Amino acid sequence: MSESKGRGPPRSGDADGPARDTGALFVHLQSESGVGHRTIVVSARRARILRALWSAWGVALVLAVGGSWVYFASQSARVPVLTRRVAELEAEGLRIDTLEARLRSLQQQYDQVTRMLGAARDTVDTAQSVSRRSQED
Repeated sequence: MSESKGRGPPRSGDADGPARDTGALFVHLQSESGVGHRTIVVSARRARILRALWSAWGVALVLAVGGSWVYFASQSARVPVLTRRVAELEAEGLRIDTLEARLRSLQQQYDQVTRMLGAARDTVDTAQSVSRRSQED
């Protein structure tokens, strides 16, 4: 981006731009027609960072970070589906609790009717054991 006129490359301390001996990366781009040109200067620090990123460890790190982002994005996409499923399961649990309470009430009514009709004690014991087994399941 800086040009020095007739003096050669800039040196440390020149006001024209970074010195060529500072470790910076200088990229000079020339157009095919030869009219336009551009010089890109990458500081030594950025050059080290780019070199580290393009090393095997840097590529592995970038792939690991990218892979984790893809994984978490896919997991976050599942949130609405899982929320809907939890709501369905909660409604089903409420329905089961209601059915259980209704069954318990009907069993008590059945026991009361069998006692009122004077059914044999064995029949009542059998009904109670069936009731206990259904509660244990």
